[in-house]
Amino acid sequence: MPVKIALQKITHKRITTAYRDSGGPGIPFLIVHGFAGSMLDFEDEQSQLAQNRRVILVDLRGHGHSTNSGNGDHYNFETLTDDLLSFIAALAIDRLDILGHSMGGMVVIRALLAKPELFRSALLMNTAAEPIKGGTKLPPDLYPTIRKKGVEMLLAGIRSQASYPATQKGIDHLGKNEYLRRIKAKLSQMDPEAFIALQLRLTDQQNQLNQLQSLTMPVTILLGAEDKPFINRSRRMHNKIKGSIYVEIAGAAHSPQYENRIGWHAVISTHFERIDSKNTD
Repeated sequence: MPVKIALQKITHKRITTAYRDSGGPGIPFLIVHGFAGSMLDFEDEQSQLAQNRRVILVDLRGHGHSTNSGNGDHYNFETLTDDLLSFIAALAIDRLDILGHSMGGMVVIRALLAKPELFRSALLMNTAAEPIKGGTKLPPDLYPTIRKKGVEMLLAGIRSQASYPATQKGIDHLGKNEYLRRIKAKLSQMDPEAFIALQLRLTDQQNQLNQLQSLTMPVTILLGAEDKPFINRSRRMHNKIKGSIYVEIAGAAHSPQYENRIGWHAVISTHFERIDSKNTD
């Protein structure tokens, strides 16, 4: 069984951010989860990753154990990026590697552009630097019910959805009961205002593709080979970031750390072998 790192919290800029920090020397590796996710998405992998480096997981505002403000105006990419940079500063980290998954990758992209000198390298996982046009938006008439009953009310719909083969691999990896337990935990912790606001921001965010050309740190772009909505978007990022590495993980979709755990760890290891070798040249 993976060793779970202790939960910690830190207050900065009038919010409280929850995180798990393996500790240890060297440049930290920070992992940022996606929309309606939390640290729970990567807790199983933290102890293995921490065998070679300090690994930090974090809950974004409105997710997991971090602050739920109850104010939809607080949930946008600019605020989440500011939160992330403030959290890094609060931990007195002046250099780090970072992975952003899905919406977390969109936040990480903005942090890379805002403070490129802070980041030694980046992994952009199942994410995009442009609006997710055609993405699912909840009908506004559901908003009052979500506000009243909480985001976990959506669990019934998730239970009834058919799973694609690659997604089913992730469910099988965890076991269906554990998979649903984790979904319920993440939805029940999420601020309803965060869910409502951010599902809209995913579709109308500002396009960051051209700005990616300014990035000079090593970047790996990775995603499951079956994550069709993000394949072309990821390739466009790869084409904009000079020297970036692009990897599709076979048999995986939007959560390759579950769906092809061995393949996911191999990509992470290769990324750090490349970074570490550059630092010893």
